[in-house]
This record gives sequence, structure tokens and C-alpha cells, in this order.
Amino acid sequence: MHVNQPEGPAGTAVLLHGFTVFAVNCITSMNEADLALFLDSFESCIQDDRFIRIFYDTFLGSSEEVRALFAQTDFALQRRALRASLYVMVAASARRQAELSTLSELAERHRALRIKPHHYELWLQSLLSAVEQCAEHFDTEVARVWRDAFRSGINYMKADA
Repeated sequence: MHVNQPEGPAGTAVLLHGFTVFAVNCITSMNEADLALFLDSFESCIQDDRFIRIFYDTFLGSSEEVRALFAQTDFALQRRALRASLYVMVAASARRQAELSTLSELAERHRALRIKPHHYELWLQSLLSAVEQCAEHFDTEVARVWRDAFRSGINYMKADA
């Protein structure tokens, strides 16, 4: 992970695999230590080739309804889309609430696919299961910072469902 300095009221610019994520510490619920813990964990997971596969195995196994939503899915394409969406969610969650509108296109696609609010809870639980299996270190604190990192984005998506 590469963190650009300086830090200040504007936050920290973090470069993850070519994506710049501006983490605004004073606006999110994460303090600097939580943000560092999350970003280290995120980086270790996203580099693990098993991460996305484990997530989808878990998510599809979470309910018949979820399985049906993905019945006609090209998973090679879907895995790439999820990877990109994770970066968008992280970036959006790290910014001001008003800037969550960067998720509007994703929310529109999900609404068209009839994604319901409870699906996001299954999604998050499946994501945490994949993190537990792929992160270099996993404990209750890692789980908490992952939930914190995705909370704003998930709430935005659920409100638009």
C-alpha cells in the first residue's frame, strides 16, 4: 500500500492498485488507526486470487433468492465488476455523505435487477466471510473496520432499492 502525504483536514490519499482513494478521516467514523487497519486488510484480500471466488461461493449459498438473481450471470465478467465496485464503494464511503452519489449508477443497476435491501446484508456477511478466509490477519476489529468502511455505501444503496 502506498500512502501519499501530507495528511490533514482534507484526509489521506491512498493508492490501491492504480485507484486513488481519498480517505477523509475526520468525516468517516474511522480514525487513522482504523483506516490503516482496513486499508491493509483490503489490500491483502484484493491481492488474494481466492477472495472474489470465495465471496461469490458464500453469497450464492446464502439464499435461493440470491442464487436466482445470478442464474444467467457471466461470472468472469461479474468478478471483474465486483472488484471495480469494491473500489468505488471504498472511495465513496471514505468521502462526505453528499459524495456518495458516485454510487448512483451502481444503485440504478441494482434497482433494475430487483436487488432488495436484505440482499445487501447477505452481501456484507458474505464479504466478511471472504475477508476472514483471505486476510493476512482477521479478528473482531478487522470485521468492525470492514463494516464501518462499507456502511455508508450500503446504506445509500439500500435507500435507493
